[in-house]
Amino acid sequence: KPFKNPNYKSTKKYKSFKQVLTMEKATTYPIDFPTYWSMEAPPSILPQPKYCDITGFEAPYTDPKTNLRYHNMEVYQHIQQLPRGTEQQYLELRNAHVVLK
Repeated sequence: KPFKNPNYKSTKKYKSFKQVLTMEKATTYPIDFPTYWSMEAPPSILPQPKYCDITGFEAPYTDPKTNLRYHNMEVYQHIQQLPRGTEQQYLELRNAHVVLK
């Protein structure tokens, strides 16, 4: 009972992250064995977040006419005032622009 005995000394030694990595490097593991050096994860099952093309905030809405994503009504009004062709420049930033061949 370590919290009651004032002379108690722990026999367990803690290792730093660096020590764990060097120990892991020294041992040989199979190729498919997960280690700290091979931190590969499968693709996320969560949907990717959508961001506003104008402001960069989260975009719950998409303009059906231009396919631009927008954050709120103020941004939507700004999108409607854009000259023709400008929306393609915004869409090009996220690789969603129309390419005619």
